[in-house]
Amino acid sequence: MKEAISQFRDYPISVDFRHINGVDEEEYLNVLDELESKVNALIIAGLQTKRIVEKVNQIAKKIPVMTLNIDLEDSYRIGFIGIDDYKAGTCLAGLAHNLTRSGENILILSGSKTIHSQSQRVNGFLDTMKQYPEILLINVIYTEDKLEISNKLLKEMLSKKYYKTIVMVDSWLANAGEVIAQTGYDDINIFGFDLMPQNKEALKQGKVTYIIDQSAYMQSYECVHKVCEHLIYGTELPKGKNYLPIHIYNKYNLD
Repeated sequence: MKEAISQFRDYPISVDFRHINGVDEEEYLNVLDELESKVNALIIAGLQTKRIVEKVNQIAKKIPVMTLNIDLEDSYRIGFIGIDDYKAGTCLAGLAHNLTRSGENILILSGSKTIHSQSQRVNGFLDTMKQYPEILLINVIYTEDKLEISNKLLKEMLSKKYYKTIVMVDSWLANAGEVIAQTGYDDINIFGFDLMPQNKEALKQGKVTYIIDQSAYMQSYECVHKVCEHLIYGTELPKGKNYLPIHIYNKYNLD
């Protein structure tokens, strides 16, 4: 986003960044209330609740709204830039099937059902795994997308049963790698999302097997760039779903 806005430094345009704590609906709504009358366009990562969709629809009647990373399909947003999260889930399932033999167990941890991207990834994963009934799945474990809960639940599950493959759909892939390393297991496959620095380091150290990258840098750059062009030149914003590539990394192709 900062790189995109730097391309328009000669114009009187700026980006106001606001960070939301996890899946806190009230905080999210408070930020929307604050920004509603202050900005000429809004770019958001969506949180799929009825109140937020209603608030976004109210704002979208006055200024253009774009979503990135997490879509709000039921809202009046103009367009979405990100990956197809359902297909990302099918990609997870393909990796899990390749790494897990008949009779072995898979554990899947996700953050919250209200985070649309995570719920779509879970749906894609579970739908695809129906093709492989010989691989054992339990119900999805939800962590509220909080580090302490994710670590606690992962430790509890590992204390009860051995899992050959662990799929992380919440935000704590690197931390999960640390938890598993501390258990002494060296043959558990673990994978999840995003080339954040801590995840890349865990991949290099062999604590994580695969990372699926959602083109986070590019979706952020493209979204800000398109909105700036719209505000300055009047160009049309991309409508509907605008999908970017899904990339798979292991420690050998990371660099």
